[in-house]
Amino acid sequence: TPAIEQVLSLALEASAAMSHEPLVMNCVQGVGAMSSMCACSVLLLQIFRKGCNYLLTRQLCQLAFTDCLLSVGWLLDSINDMNFKSLPHLDHDLVAASAFLLLLVSMLMELHLAVGFVAVYWRREGLLLFLQRTLFLPWVLVIPVAVVSGVTGSLTLARWFCVCVVVVVLGLYICASYRATWYPAPAERSADRMVWLYSVSFLLTVGPLVVASVSGLPQDLAEAPASLNGVANVILYTCVLKFSRQSPDTNVNDHRTPSIFVTWSGMQALPVGFAIENEEFRVHVDQSRALAQSERDLRSLEAAVTSNPPYCRSV
Repeated sequence: TPAIEQVLSLALEASAAMSHEPLVMNCVQGVGAMSSMCACSVLLLQIFRKGCNYLLTRQLCQLAFTDCLLSVGWLLDSINDMNFKSLPHLDHDLVAASAFLLLLVSMLMELHLAVGFVAVYWRREGLLLFLQRTLFLPWVLVIPVAVVSGVTGSLTLARWFCVCVVVVVLGLYICASYRATWYPAPAERSADRMVWLYSVSFLLTVGPLVVASVSGLPQDLAEAPASLNGVANVILYTCVLKFSRQSPDTNVNDHRTPSIFVTWSGMQALPVGFAIENEEFRVHVDQSRALAQSERDLRSLEAAVTSNPPYCRSV
């Protein structure tokens, strides 16, 4: 049948493609893209099943959706580079540029997540409220970058923008890690893990592509690990932040002391620490005098006990 003949022709073309190293890397890139697509789809199903009740779950939903689109772009790019005669050929530059811009959206969503992490650890209510109202800001920020790239025909601005985003995200996690030194050990370890896990995830997936893009090196070998960015993000943000432990029946309004920080990822995920700042309170003059008198009386009692200890008294 024609369908079987088409499948056999594709198989023969794929076997011939395996004899060339660049096409082998395209196969690896395609497998990585499909793996990222599956991982992000599972994450999206898990989020929808539990409900997007918190800011963190909505951020992860946006990130997973973006990485799904990015995986489709990587998959189309790998298939397009294999030059199958039976499939329509797409413009390579257009596909690569679209994938890179989607990668920038994904990195901006990671920046959005990192800012939320800092806002919770530093207890910045205004910053967390700003994040709740700007979930779609990463998509808006990419629009002018895409326009400039389309006019100039170059992704130079997008590439350097990616470098800046990575530096800022890493700096935010380091800032949260510093603040976490005022928190108990579990919360501190969570912040510390975000620093080195984000660094490792970037270096193993997106890092080679960004370096190759900025330095003008060939990107064929760098696109294969970049296609696993979706898998790395799923592992990073679900295993470290443990948002999946939140109960779907938990409602923010059920807490006795409602706080905007509870809306980040629920009461159970909120890190509890200590405020190490000097606090000053204004009191009335009579209260100040009464406090001073109480301190003098307490010092007198302590001096009396010290000069005549109970165990030295005669019976």
